[in-house]
Amino acid sequence: MPHGPVLSSTLDRINTREAYQGGYWDSVIAPKANHEVSLREPDVVPNDQLSPAEEALIDEIFERYGSRTRWQLVDFTHTLPEWTDPQGSSIPISPDEILRSEGYSDDDIAQMKAEWEAAAYARSLFA
Repeated sequence: MPHGPVLSSTLDRINTREAYQGGYWDSVIAPKANHEVSLREPDVVPNDQLSPAEEALIDEIFERYGSRTRWQLVDFTHTLPEWTDPQGSSIPISPDEILRSEGYSDDDIAQMKAEWEAAAYARSLFA
């Protein structure tokens, strides 16, 4: 996206009125105001959908970047090697691009993909 990478599904949810008509998202996230979203109850942070590892990652990211303004974050994301200016549109960023920008080799990436596929298959057996 022009202002930096964003998860399209999350952006769609933020920008779609239907997202705020019942369901988990609606019960936790307030409709956007002035281009920002927030928790409906800022003092109540739900964590029933996250693993301890995900919570730790969020804490680490917030510690590192939480004090930056939205425009400082835009400037920062524009320095990421996987971001390309989409000239007003959007360009998907593949997991491969992100991993390569972090120094992983094509062999490393192929091995990770094989492991992810095996894990997904194992999960499907117990779903």
